[in-house]
Amino acid sequence: MKIRLIVFAVNILILILAWFLLDVDYSDKFINENVIDKILLSIGHQYVRFIFLYTLILGISFIGTIVFGLIKRKDLFYGFLYCLLLNLMSLLIHLL
Repeated sequence: MKIRLIVFAVNILILILAWFLLDVDYSDKFINENVIDKILLSIGHQYVRFIFLYTLILGISFIGTIVFGLIKRKDLFYGFLYCLLLNLMSLLIHLL
């Protein structure tokens, strides 16, 4: 149970980081110093960046679900499954 909560908390921190990256003002000189911001700016429109970030996060959750499912550690498997569902719900809420 504790492992499941830790995985869930880490995933929420990743979601907060994704929201922070989307709220960065891209007209600032800050972009010259940050590689992630350069990549996101080169991708284009904010919704495209959002979908790119969430695809990346969903991919990480999905890989974690498969890997820990194969190891048969049920706490970790369900933890990553919850994270995957959380990411899908967050994506749907943002797009609506």
